[in-house]
Amino acid sequence: MPPTPRGGMVVKPVETIALRVTKGKATLLGRRFWNCLVKHAQLHSPNAENMYEMPVAVLKKLAGFDSKNMEVLASTLTELQTIAVNWGDSPKNFSRESYRWESATLLSYASIRKKAGEGPTLVFDFHPAVRPYILKPEVYSLISLEIQRRFRTVGGLVLYEIGERYLSSPNGLSARLHWTEWHHILTSRSRDDKSGKGKSPEWKYFKRDVLDPAVREVNKEQDKFTIDYHVAKAGRFTTDLQFVVKANRKALAAPVDLEQWQLDRLAQWGVPGTEAARLLEKLGPGDRIKVIETVERRLQKSEQLGDVKSVPAYLHTVVAQGLESGVFSGEFPDVPDAAPKPAAARRERATPPASAPAAVTAPPAAPVVPAPATGPARTPATAPPHAQELWMAAKDLFLTLPEAQKQHWYARYEAQRVGPQSPLAASPDYGRLPEVRIWRDFMKARQLNPNAKLGTSALVYFSKWLAPVWAEEGRL
Repeated sequence: MPPTPRGGMVVKPVETIALRVTKGKATLLGRRFWNCLVKHAQLHSPNAENMYEMPVAVLKKLAGFDSKNMEVLASTLTELQTIAVNWGDSPKNFSRESYRWESATLLSYASIRKKAGEGPTLVFDFHPAVRPYILKPEVYSLISLEIQRRFRTVGGLVLYEIGERYLSSPNGLSARLHWTEWHHILTSRSRDDKSGKGKSPEWKYFKRDVLDPAVREVNKEQDKFTIDYHVAKAGRFTTDLQFVVKANRKALAAPVDLEQWQLDRLAQWGVPGTEAARLLEKLGPGDRIKVIETVERRLQKSEQLGDVKSVPAYLHTVVAQGLESGVFSGEFPDVPDAAPKPAAARRERATPPASAPAAVTAPPAAPVVPAPATGPARTPATAPPHAQELWMAAKDLFLTLPEAQKQHWYARYEAQRVGPQSPLAASPDYGRLPEVRIWRDFMKARQLNPNAKLGTSALVYFSKWLAPVWAEEGRL
């Protein structure tokens, strides 16, 4: 789960960093605008039309656009509606038995509206299939809007984002691609650009006019890392190009308000100093202590709740959920890192072995889960499970159901929980409730792809509703 963007940072999906423009070009201003729109959408709820809106003055300030020329602004927004982003499997995998490749434009809708006596407002939206990737990307980079305003070339800005993406990778190496592919990415132009600038020049001209200036600009405008590149050759000809990113030592120093014991504790959990400092920088002094205490308490409860398979991953989950909710309550995350240990196993360790084992009578089978057809049976636990275990059990069982039965429970969930006739609809903030918005996004995605799956957040909301329903009906 990504963190909520704070200050001048945007949580950017990695799929939208190394874009291969299929039509026209992505300008420097266009890339700046899009980063600002993503940040705004991640922080604000949609309006009554289920679209996002922001004052044009705010967009201009965030993007560093100080011109009064509204035509340039409008044409840049139009440009974003022609740029496609691809994700999923590569077309190279189309020979496999199963694959999934998806493509959509960066921006699906834009409108500039002005009322008498008020400043202009931008109303915008993303494609329904793209929106989940933007709002809650699974793999992302943190991009500084303040740093992006320093760049004067699109190649420099693109390479800065690439550097941020690979800075946290183990070896700091980017993908290795043919240099003409990198030309396509760094210039942000389609290959059929009418100006002819989308076509790859000779290597020496690409290196002189695009590559080296971009590297110099990135290393000049920020001091978090340095970026360089390696080339591969076939005889006299340059073939592949690969970037290498190295963190600057002076950027690794912990901020003065970070306490050494906190860094030491994270180091004990397997979080290196660089990553620990970056993680703790997102939090206030009090929240840092709460996060560490939460993880420590969870580790102490391994006997009851199960072992934590990856403490660094669990730590990131605690931080991400706290940033998203705005409150570090000390509660364990909704999605634990490890499944709870069976109650029987806990009792075996706690109770000395008896002289002779008692006969065990198998419990009766529980009713089948289904609606329209027969579904998998579930044996009831010998002791009532905790609420957290209950919804996780409901989630696991639901995922095994046939699609027809899933449709039945989707319909009940919408009717009883999130739909316009549900109790939630009485709330004045109904359309802005996260559970409702996430469900609407899921239903839009299913209109485009009937096989669309529930995302992580949607599945948690759905399972927490489903668990007590199934428990009451004897299905759990």
